[in-house]
Amino acid sequence: MRAWDIFGLDLADRISGLWGAGVLAVVRVALSIPIVSFGIAVVVLVPVVAWAARRSLPAVREDAGARYRLERQVLATGAAGVIVVFVVESFLRGYVWDMSNAVSWWWQALPLFTASVAIAALAAVIAIRRAAPAVPFLAAQRRTALTFGPRILLPLGAAALGLLVATTIGAGAASSSDDQGRYVYLDVPLADPTEEPLRFWFYGWSYGIPVLICSLLLVSASWMALRANAVRPFRRPETVDAERMMRSGTSNGIARIATAGVLLAMASAWRLVADGAVLAPGVVEIADERTVYMPEWRYAEFALAGLWLAPFIEIVAFVLLMLVIREGLSRVSSVEKVEAAVRA
Repeated sequence: MRAWDIFGLDLADRISGLWGAGVLAVVRVALSIPIVSFGIAVVVLVPVVAWAARRSLPAVREDAGARYRLERQVLATGAAGVIVVFVVESFLRGYVWDMSNAVSWWWQALPLFTASVAIAALAAVIAIRRAAPAVPFLAAQRRTALTFGPRILLPLGAAALGLLVATTIGAGAASSSDDQGRYVYLDVPLADPTEEPLRFWFYGWSYGIPVLICSLLLVSASWMALRANAVRPFRRPETVDAERMMRSGTSNGIARIATAGVLLAMASAWRLVADGAVLAPGVVEIADERTVYMPEWRYAEFALAGLWLAPFIEIVAFVLLMLVIREGLSRVSSVEKVEAAVRA
């Protein structure tokens, strides 16, 4: 059973009792709704964009960089798709579909999958539009998938992915199966060892295996896109510096989408892990037996910390995706700005 099922509460009951529970409960439930995190991210994006605008170069040319402009539009479309799919799926799963005793195995894996599709689409566009240089010349530096990768965001994204994988493996190892063989439960022992442990719905292998598979897809798609972006030839010697800057922007967009997909998946995973920690430790009264139990789970504090961190992780993910969208919708491509500065 899910943690709140013990209290006999569904979502409507929890919302109706919020004001009596206090401000903290209101904030907690509000932050558990992805659309709220998205709204906060929109507010946070305003000062971020204002800060970035002060550092941008003036737009001078509008006749160059067509292929790079298309790549940014593909990235923007993919980033928008990740947001839309995540928000719509959360709404349908939470308010429309009957998910009682159903395993929504796609929940955490879906952001990873949509990010993989978005990045793979970019890799396909780069490969299809690959062209020989207008003026044949030999580049001085050997380029790899990491040549134009962002120095900070790629390691941070890799660290987030490692944390997601560690969470998935750890939670899967702690999970238990039901009578149908689905690993979706956490057995929480009671203070009295003679009593049967309580079972809570949990982020077990039934959720974790799709996450691991989609994580592998995301890493593969990201590597292919980064490599395709790096190894294609430059157009001509005089535009090498400008194209390097533009390709760095493309790699930055890839890293943002991939990192955002990982963060959205991790936020959802931590919320589900916390379902098994809502009552551990704590006192539970099961009305039909009128017995008080004391569940004890050693990782409850970490799970509850993850529950509070999850919305902030979502906000960061939404900001990263909206930055990609903003750049893709810009009227003038960044390569035009860079070329103007290089030739000045």
